[in-house]
Amino acid sequence: MKLKLGHIKLLIIEFIILLSLLFYKVIYINNIWTIVFLSIILLTLIFGVGYEKDKHLYKIDVIQKIIIYCFIYYLITYVLGLLTGFLKNSYNLNFLSILKNVIPYIIIITLLEIIRYIVISKSKEKKFIFIIITILITIIDIMLIHGSYSFETYKSSFLLTSIYIFPAFAKNIFLSYTTYYYGYKPCLIYRFMMEIPLFILPIFPNFGNYIDSIVKLVLPVLLYFKIDRVLKKKDKTLTNKRNYKKLNIILIIFTLIIVYFTCGLFRYYALAVGSGSMSPNVNLGDVVIVEKVPPKNLNTLKKGDILVYKHDDKTIVHRIVAISKINNKYIFRTKGDHNESSDNYDISEKDVIGKVDVKISYIGYPVVWINKLFAK
Repeated sequence: MKLKLGHIKLLIIEFIILLSLLFYKVIYINNIWTIVFLSIILLTLIFGVGYEKDKHLYKIDVIQKIIIYCFIYYLITYVLGLLTGFLKNSYNLNFLSILKNVIPYIIIITLLEIIRYIVISKSKEKKFIFIIITILITIIDIMLIHGSYSFETYKSSFLLTSIYIFPAFAKNIFLSYTTYYYGYKPCLIYRFMMEIPLFILPIFPNFGNYIDSIVKLVLPVLLYFKIDRVLKKKDKTLTNKRNYKKLNIILIIFTLIIVYFTCGLFRYYALAVGSGSMSPNVNLGDVVIVEKVPPKNLNTLKKGDILVYKHDDKTIVHRIVAISKINNKYIFRTKGDHNESSDNYDISEKDVIGKVDVKISYIGYPVVWINKLFAK
C-alpha cells in the first residue's frame, strides 16, 4: 500500500529522532537539552501533521483503574519492605531541590507522551510507525534515567538489559497500547504516579535490582489485561464513578498510613518480625509498632522492655535483661524470650532504634514467607 504524505512526514521525524540519538557518545541526556530537543520535535509534529483533540471514550475509566492499581502497587511493595528493608532516597528532599528535580521531569514526560499520542493517532493504519515510535521513546526513556550504564562489558550489558531495558519496553508497549485506544491522559497519570515519587518519597523498598525489575515488568502486563477488559466491555454500563472515588480515597489513606509506618522518619514505625527468637510473646510473622527512642531518652528504657536495635546490619527485636553505664554511656544486654541464654554481645547507645509498644499478630507472615521464597 502506498504511503500517504502524513505517514512520510512521521517517518522523516522518527528518522530525525533516531539520528539525534546516534550522535550521543554516552547514554546520557541533560534535562535542559532534552526538553529543548523534545519541544522542537513536538512543534514539528504539530505544524507538520497536526494535532487531534483527545476525544477517546472510556479514558476516565482507564485512568481510574490505573490510579487504583498504582496505589495497590505501593501498598504491597511497602508492606513487603517491612522485611526486605528500605533504601533512603539519594535525592535531596528539601522543597527547592524537589521542584528542581520534578519540574523538568514532568515537562519531559508530558512532551514524550504528547509526541507518542500525535504519532500514534496519525499512524493507526501503519503499525510499523507505531512500533518505531515505541522503540524510540523507550530508548529516550533508558537514556534519560539510566545514563551510567553501557554495553562496554558483559556485566554492564546484562545489567542494562535485564534491569532496565526489559521493564522499559514493557512499560512503553503498555503506554503505546493505552495511547492507541484511550489517548495520552491515562499514560500521563501512569507515568506521574510511577516515576515522580522517585524524587519525593524518602525511602524505597530494598528488593534488589532483579526483584525490582520483575515487579516493574509485571505491573504494566497486569494493567494491560485490566484495561483490555474495559475495551471488551465498552458496550456495557461503565463503572460507577462514585464507587471509584470512594475506593481511591480508601487506597490513598491506606497507602499514606503504610508509608508513614514504614519509612522510619517519624516517632513510630512498623516492623515485621522475621524469626521466632521472641516466641511465644512475639512470634514469627507478627508486626510490631516501634517507638523510636532518641539518645536523650535512653534513661526511660528499663529491664524487661523489648528493645529494637541494629547488630551486624540486622534489625533485632529482643528483651532487655541488663542495663549498665560505662563512661556515662548506656550499655544494654538483651535476650530472646525463646533463647536459653542472653545474647553474647553488648548494645551501645548508637545501636538503639527504639522499643516495642504494640504487637499485631500474624499480619506480617505473608511478608516473611515471600522474603524467604526470594531468598532461596
